[in-house]
Amino acid sequence: MTTGKLHIFTAIEAEAAAVRGVVPKDAELTVIGIRAVRLPRQIDARGIILAGFAGALDPILGVGDIVRDDPPGSIYTSSDIVATAREKADLFARTGARAVDMENATVRRFAEQIGVPFFGIRAISDTANEDLDPRVLRFVDETGRPRPAAIAKGLLLRPALIPTLNRLRINSAIAGRALAVAVRTFLEENGELFG
Repeated sequence: MTTGKLHIFTAIEAEAAAVRGVVPKDAELTVIGIRAVRLPRQIDARGIILAGFAGALDPILGVGDIVRDDPPGSIYTSSDIVATAREKADLFARTGARAVDMENATVRRFAEQIGVPFFGIRAISDTANEDLDPRVLRFVDETGRPRPAAIAKGLLLRPALIPTLNRLRINSAIAGRALAVAVRTFLEENGELFG
């Protein structure tokens, strides 16, 4: 039996801020970056939870809906942003996954390698019929912190991105509230495994 800490990973700071209030005192919250680029090489863990936002592939999902990684395959991990409604529809038809992110499979493999339980919890921040502009990823660093100079330049050159950013901000707030509830509920229901 592993006796380390429960580790809760998020890809970006906004996800960490959303769940910080529900993280148990004896657990560790770590931001691992977009595409899990800051995933630790080794940790002493008794379990890992990956909590964050995802794009919907399943058209019945709305902003704030929760997709849990049970069974595996419900969350598809992409190396790049899946930006258009058409790409999301194609991916849904091909994989059957309900949501898409850029970290879940990587963290699952890491947990398997170190022999600890893993669970992914994602809150939908963009629906299957919404297009995203991949250029908005340039506005944040690898942990989701804003890059003010990139934002100023990007909006000066493309003011049409302002409504997109506003929609992402609103959707992220909705998804963040739902994510916190989902993580708290999961911990209450699975205390023997992850508590």
